[in-house]
Amino acid sequence: MRLQALAVVTGVLVASACVAPPEAGGPSRGTAEVCVPLFQNYDRWEKWAGDGSMGEDSLAAPPALWKRGMRLMRAGCFTGPDELDRIATAPRDRVVENGPPIDPIAIHAGVVPGIGSEVRARNYFAERGVRVRSVGDISLGRRIYLGPYATRGGLEDAMQAARDAGFVAPYPKRF
Repeated sequence: MRLQALAVVTGVLVASACVAPPEAGGPSRGTAEVCVPLFQNYDRWEKWAGDGSMGEDSLAAPPALWKRGMRLMRAGCFTGPDELDRIATAPRDRVVENGPPIDPIAIHAGVVPGIGSEVRARNYFAERGVRVRSVGDISLGRRIYLGPYATRGGLEDAMQAARDAGFVAPYPKRF
């Protein structure tokens, strides 16, 4: 029991460090060219590790995911409160399905560090008519997902809405 409690406390502390905003002289803001492949690599490792990698009742992520989460943090791929400040001046046009049909696909908008940032992002997307959901990830923070979309125009408009909100690297993601 004590070991589990220690794992939880350690996980929370490391997760907080992973999603902290960059400090002066720290990592700069990432780019889509750098962050999308890092997120996709994280997704592959997360799928491979499954949910039982550290024991059935564990709240700790496997070391392979922590390592990839740290790469994302060092690359500046997280969306912090400062980046979300763009929401105040972002467009409010509704995102609608339009254009040629595609196989339905969701969008991974990005990662925010906590509930406050998650609520800001969710409210903004709701104003734009975007279906939004989030998933807590012990190694990253709160992952924000949009959609799914079944047209090329809907997909592109929703990805632009994510960029307008301050997310650096939205990308299509199948589940």
